[in-house]
Amino acid sequence: MWSLPDIVRMNNEAAQAAQQSQFEKDAAKPQDHLCEVCGWSSKETKADYGYVWFDIFSDDPKGTIFVCEDHDGYTGSPIEGYFNCGECDRVFIENYSWERYSTIVDECEELCLPCALKRYLEDETNWIAPDAVQSVVLDPDAPSDLLFDPANGVLNLAKVQHLIGVKMPVPPGIAFLENLEFDAATGQMLATTSSTFSAGVGESAALRSIHQLAEQGFSRFLIILDAAYQFSVSLGIYVGARENERILAGEEVIVQVRKAA
Repeated sequence: MWSLPDIVRMNNEAAQAAQQSQFEKDAAKPQDHLCEVCGWSSKETKADYGYVWFDIFSDDPKGTIFVCEDHDGYTGSPIEGYFNCGECDRVFIENYSWERYSTIVDECEELCLPCALKRYLEDETNWIAPDAVQSVVLDPDAPSDLLFDPANGVLNLAKVQHLIGVKMPVPPGIAFLENLEFDAATGQMLATTSSTFSAGVGESAALRSIHQLAEQGFSRFLIILDAAYQFSVSLGIYVGARENERILAGEEVIVQVRKAA
């Protein structure tokens, strides 16, 4: 016998499937709708193309865009306020707030944040050994685009990539440990919502956090810009989920032994 939560879940899934199907059906018949761009100037023109669009918060479609031949790709991809991901080939809304939901990779390819994060995680060279980091700097004018230079052990916070949006689900393979927040204009670490520490404090705090990872037994980590607000950004420290579970389990054993003693 099904429990009530199962029925609720099934009803929600059925509703989402029905809505998704309707979006796809609407997009397949653009001539039944008007061009949205023409509508901005109070013109009524039948659409020639329909696009189902998404956001970064789930795989469920959020709506449909309709455009005529003249305006398909004229003010954006396919229209202003949206972009086409070069990896999954879906159309995404650019943003709901101050944070853009895409990033540019390889100087030209625009990816949605989930696809950019997935690609970043799959590249083993992006993972950093905490005990290899000798210093942390904030140098946006550095000639190298490297976040971490293994040759000299320098990690440059100015090169951290924006790969996670506020409230965006993260893959199960990584675990968030902590974050540091910085003023978006000055780069100084936030002391409160309206004040900052002096220059260099954020870099020192980041280095301490990284060295603590090594002391705790973590073999590698990631540092990711995981929130972009109007006036500040968050730099999050992430580790592998399995390693995090193993270390947490070991710490729990140590606590239990101490209590027993």
